[in-house]
Amino acid sequence: PNNLMILINSIGYGAITIFISLPLALICSYFLSKKMPFANVFRFIFFLPNIISIVALVYAFKMQLDSNAGLIYQMLIQLNDSVWPNTTIIVYIYCIWAGIGYNVLLLSGAIGRVPQELFESAQMDGASNFTQFTKIMIPMIWPTIVTLIVLGMTNILTLYLQPVLFGYSYTETIAGSIFDGVSSAQTTQYPVFAAFGLLFSLIFAPLILLVRRVASKKYSDTEC
Repeated sequence: PNNLMILINSIGYGAITIFISLPLALICSYFLSKKMPFANVFRFIFFLPNIISIVALVYAFKMQLDSNAGLIYQMLIQLNDSVWPNTTIIVYIYCIWAGIGYNVLLLSGAIGRVPQELFESAQMDGASNFTQFTKIMIPMIWPTIVTLIVLGMTNILTLYLQPVLFGYSYTETIAGSIFDGVSSAQTTQYPVFAAFGLLFSLIFAPLILLVRRVASKKYSDTEC
């Protein structure tokens, strides 16, 4: 049961990166590319979590969950005083918040290389923002999106520091369990944890490569 929990948690971190953080970053990057007011300020704010120590960020986030003065805690209590997210969901929320900025930075750079004439021509033809987003922007920056999908899937095998810093129960990941095991075990147990890591690598590495290959074929005939 513990190993199943670890596997579910790890897959969850990969899933929220690909299906929540990445779409949110795409939307934010698109609107920032429209020269909205203070666009560069927003880019800087988005990127702040990536240049501040993760220890400081986790501590600041945990303060907002404090039952006495935490802003997030007070907001959730106002919505429903009988429901409080479990510890795994709290860490997921943190990873979404802290991970959007990195994706926005990379996607903004990719969008900046797309010829603006394409968007101007689409506007003259009456294309809506949604059409420009789905029919022009996404195909033109698809290689960058594929790279971020692959990086999101590698989180399944590599993410461990955030759950460790939060210190909550039932948030262990594959990498975190190996880290804890190696830190506390005798050297004679190292082969056990090495085999544990290799087992999951043999399972997920081919899957990640397969997803990359299949995803790369979509919009393969589109050139920027």
